[in-house]
Amino acid sequence: MDDITRNLRQVNPDDINPRYKWDRHLPALGTMGVDFEERVDYRRMHKYRIGRTRKAMEGSEVGALLLFDVNNIRYTTSTKIGEWERDKLSRWVLL
Repeated sequence: MDDITRNLRQVNPDDINPRYKWDRHLPALGTMGVDFEERVDYRRMHKYRIGRTRKAMEGSEVGALLLFDVNNIRYTTSTKIGEWERDKLSRWVLL
C-alpha cells in the first residue's frame, strides 16, 4: 500500500495549497514536459483534490459523501475507467 492510499484521512494544509502566485498569468506548460519545465505531478494533484474534498466535508455538517457522477468520481479519486463507464448503472464512491 503506498502513501496515498494509506494516509487519505490525513489532510495537511500543504495538500490544498496550489503553490501559485495569483498576481501573475497562469503558465500553460502542458503534460509533455521537457528539461526546462516541470511536468504534471499527479500524486500532488491527487492529494490536492482529496484534501480539498475532505476539508470541505470537515467544514460542513456532512458525515459522508456519496458520488455518482463520473466527473466527480474522477476529481476526488483520480480514477478513470474509460468511455464505456457512461452506460453503467452503478459506479459510485463513498467518502
